[in-house]
Amino acid sequence: VPVIARWRGEPAGSGILVPSNTVAELAGVGTLPDARRKGVASAVNTWLLNRHFASGGDLVWLTAITDEAVGAYRKIGFTEAGVQ
Repeated sequence: VPVIARWRGEPAGSGILVPSNTVAELAGVGTLPDARRKGVASAVNTWLLNRHFASGGDLVWLTAITDEAVGAYRKIGFTEAGVQ
């Protein structure tokens, strides 16, 4: 399920949720530089996660590459697992 978010009418961010039965991977969430710190990525994440869980999903996982991304995902309820 791909999503494109708009800020002031212009494309500003995107993300995708790749489902496999009741488990899904959240991937490719990003925001264009001019739209950062405006809640665009949070809106993308929230929309994708709400859709997944409303349709019977049980679990969503992701791989965060930067410390900033880890912090952002912690804020919306993700916890680390399998980290070395």
